[in-house]
Amino acid sequence: MHNTKNFTLKLALFLCLFLGNMFLLNAQRTADGYKTTSCGNETKITYGNGNIIMEGKRNVNYTFKILDNRRKTIFECKENCGNSQEVAELPAGRYRIIIKNEKGRRICRRWIRLKRAECLAKSGQLEAIERRVILSNEMATLEAVTIEEPTVPDGFSKIYLLTSGEDLTIIDLDTTAIFTVNKINNYRIHTLVIETTSIDLDDLIDTETSVYFLKRFLKGNKNNFCSALDIKGAKFRVRIPNGPIDTGTGSGVGSSRFMCNGIQIFQEANILTISSEESDGYFFKINDKENHLANVFICRDDCEGEEIALELPNSTYLLSVYNKRGRRLCKETIVITEPNNENEINAEGRSQTHFSLAAHRVQRTVALEWLTNTGYKVSHFELEHSLNGVDFTKIEDFVNEDWSSEMAYHESTDRTPALGMNYYRVKQVFVDDSFKYSPIQQINFSTDLEKTAVFPNPAREALYVNMKQYLGTKGQLTLSNQFGQLVQQINLENIEQEIVTINTADIENGVYYLNIQVDGYRVLSEKVLVQRFY
Repeated sequence: MHNTKNFTLKLALFLCLFLGNMFLLNAQRTADGYKTTSCGNETKITYGNGNIIMEGKRNVNYTFKILDNRRKTIFECKENCGNSQEVAELPAGRYRIIIKNEKGRRICRRWIRLKRAECLAKSGQLEAIERRVILSNEMATLEAVTIEEPTVPDGFSKIYLLTSGEDLTIIDLDTTAIFTVNKINNYRIHTLVIETTSIDLDDLIDTETSVYFLKRFLKGNKNNFCSALDIKGAKFRVRIPNGPIDTGTGSGVGSSRFMCNGIQIFQEANILTISSEESDGYFFKINDKENHLANVFICRDDCEGEEIALELPNSTYLLSVYNKRGRRLCKETIVITEPNNENEINAEGRSQTHFSLAAHRVQRTVALEWLTNTGYKVSHFELEHSLNGVDFTKIEDFVNEDWSSEMAYHESTDRTPALGMNYYRVKQVFVDDSFKYSPIQQINFSTDLEKTAVFPNPAREALYVNMKQYLGTKGQLTLSNQFGQLVQQINLENIEQEIVTINTADIENGVYYLNIQVDGYRVLSEKVLVQRFY
């Protein structure tokens, strides 16, 4: 009897402990995000945090089946499915629960939604110790400090990601927020808090994944694993220092070297050299500050592909460097006052540029000559002609082949001038499509060259005789002074040229008579005046 009472007492104590533990477990589960729902009269379902637990009221060998949202069986227990049958590590989603008793009679059918446990991971916030970092000896150290502590739950890892460029491409990762780089660029350090076994972080570097893609990936898998990513990160800008690095004798004389956003500008005397190993692409332009910021040179394509050397006349220049999106990265003012430069500056300090045009008649044509010392910025020349000095038309194009600041000579010939007044000018077109006109020159052909026997009259250096109508015949030209003395004689055995030239450069000023004798034609006599202004 005593033993029976002791056994009954022990059984009651065991039941109390068991029920107490179950109550505490249920309370803990509820507190940790679990939910409990009745399923029929005999069973109930407790679910949450990736777990589904079936509990029965009777000691019956239930069967327990779980189907996913597509009604596909993902778990089934057919034997020994007693109380507290548990299925763990299920992804979040909608599930259908079916429970049958030992006779195969369905006693429960219910849909439940399994939610991912609240993600407690927080990425915190970083800040760069120094945002602008100088690349020294081809190395730069980037270091960030924590200004908002991250939350790293048990089973999680804290990883720091280094990204570069505007696309935030992941190039390195570490457990500390300190990285070393060897290129000029924009960088960021990001914090990633993630379950240790969720993803292979090494793949992020091997596949050149951007942090934007990683953010989308983590968001799309938030029901599968918990993570936190600081996409903003700590910002760094690694550059070679702008401004002068070393200088020669100063004031533009000697040599100077500037660094402009990784682009090296080297000035020696009046030679400006631009070079860079930058691979992201950039373009630059040079403006003359003393000439209303006129464009001097523009490089738009493959500027980083080779070294560009320019010879510039004395002036003050503004060099502007832009990235491929057109945003100006930096600007430098460069002064060239090289005393050996042939283009000396005037009293106002402005550089002397020269552009002139000369025109004169040569036989039945017009010789055109122009001089310029701005060839270093000229794309091409256009020769223009007008009959009224207002309406000009282009008659010839010339590609510039002399890219220097030295005085360059160019020439052309108008072989078909019009009767009367002829006006000429040259259009100097620069590389930026701006242009400048030369002064207008005019030549007057007052008589019809087809009918003119002798021209010009008065003559200076030469006298031209029109022999077109006598081609293929024999003739003679004699030039005599006013006293009848022979000055010059030209025998033409077979007239092959339309224009015959008589040199008058060595003849004194005065009145002369030219006789034209051609076989089969009467003799023509023309009075000629030789007049030179000494």
